[in-house]
Amino acid sequence: MRDLPSGRLGLRAYSPYYGAPWEQTWTEQKPGDLATKLHSIRRALEEAAPLIAGLVEEAARKAEIEHQRWEAAMRERQAHRGRGASAQGHQEQRA
Repeated sequence: MRDLPSGRLGLRAYSPYYGAPWEQTWTEQKPGDLATKLHSIRRALEEAAPLIAGLVEEAARKAEIEHQRWEAAMRERQAHRGRGASAQGHQEQRA
């Protein structure tokens, strides 16, 4: 099988935001009928805007939670290193 041009246009809209996957495609059934779908395409895009905004907010919230977890792990790692260094210092003083 090979891809062959059909002469029909397609329109793909998508969310460019990380963590907010949204995509919709409109394709002409017959050449020239995409123009007749413009009203419904506009309406679909307007309806999708709040959904995409919600997805972006949710992604930001999840990213913040993940960042806080990472910071807590870094603090724990630093504290563990500090305890190890002070324990090693105590051993060297005893020797």
